[in-house]
Amino acid sequence: MLRKLGDYLILMYQAFSKPDKALVFRKRLLHEFYNLGFTSISIVLILSVFVGAVATILVAYNTDSPLLPEKLIGFSARQMIVLEFSPTIISLILAGKLGSQIASELGTMRVTQQIDALKVMGINPANYLILPKIISGLLFIPVLIVFSIVIEIQNFSAQSINRIIVFHSIHIEFYIISNDSTGNRLREILVRKAKEGVRVRVIYDYWGSTIDKKYRKSLKDAGVRVHSFFPPKFPFILRHVNYRNHRKIVVIDGKVGYTGGVNIADRYLLGNNFGLWRDTMARFEGSVVHGLQETFLGDWYFIDHMKHQKPRYFPEPVVFNECRNFVQIADCGPDTQYKTILQGVSFLITTAQKYVYIQTPYFMPPVELENALKISALRKVGRNYCNKRYYL
Repeated sequence: MLRKLGDYLILMYQAFSKPDKALVFRKRLLHEFYNLGFTSISIVLILSVFVGAVATILVAYNTDSPLLPEKLIGFSARQMIVLEFSPTIISLILAGKLGSQIASELGTMRVTQQIDALKVMGINPANYLILPKIISGLLFIPVLIVFSIVIEIQNFSAQSINRIIVFHSIHIEFYIISNDSTGNRLREILVRKAKEGVRVRVIYDYWGSTIDKKYRKSLKDAGVRVHSFFPPKFPFILRHVNYRNHRKIVVIDGKVGYTGGVNIADRYLLGNNFGLWRDTMARFEGSVVHGLQETFLGDWYFIDHMKHQKPRYFPEPVVFNECRNFVQIADCGPDTQYKTILQGVSFLITTAQKYVYIQTPYFMPPVELENALKISALRKVGRNYCNKRYYL
């Protein structure tokens, strides 16, 4: 044991002794820089890409909460990469690669008697072979670690992670969701999608919907977030009977939206004792879907008190070059200062040039809308009420 320790100390003394020929040692050092350092850049680059991706994705999945800001993903991933992942993993990989490379090189030289040849030529083999490798490793491995950190942080930031991970979501908001065949079919679809990993949120009006506890429990057990709008604090006591949510909104992945007058009930498809229903639901794509998403998330914040304004819910909209239609989402309610919809409709009616089409099951216009219709009629604008046409 002591003899082996003495041999090792003698070897280290010979390795760290002053080189006999500085020019030869310099050339050998440059050779080791290339052999141990530059040849390792490719494997460090590949590892950095995967390590950065894994670290950032793990942080993103574990910090998906409205209580945590989006910047926390980048900050946490950066700390993990700089302090732990990159130095540790790159050092271990380089230790294995360089160690095996050096061992195979020295072993080959020993078998082929190249080391004995160096001794015959009067060259210190320990100083000639070992010291350049130690110096190149001490100088180049930190450079490779810094290179790895830059690659990981640059390519996998908090902004780019939203393009790597596809967050699927279904947001549904209706005044009426009935516990009938149509409502049960919707429930089965939402349960299946929630089990597939889709983030599903449902808002239904407490007064208008007829779903029971069993219906809600089946959704919640599957991972669906369900909330009723303005439920009473005490049973059978509704303080805000007229403050109901009549919106009908569906937003799929922030890319496709539906809105209109159709609720989730059999009577909207099959009719009832009074006959068939005539209602409309429109499908939207493009930037207008962001307006529907904003409306839904605003109502969700009103109920759940959780903000969900992360960019993942507002993906880059599809641009339709051949389409020149302009669509704007206007929402209002008792919580808004201005009557946005009424003012917008009144403005459109009073500024109409050729015709005005109105389709509604309930025609009880307020004073503002009635005045707008009279002004338009005095301007000799043709007008349609439901399926009958009148000229005023």
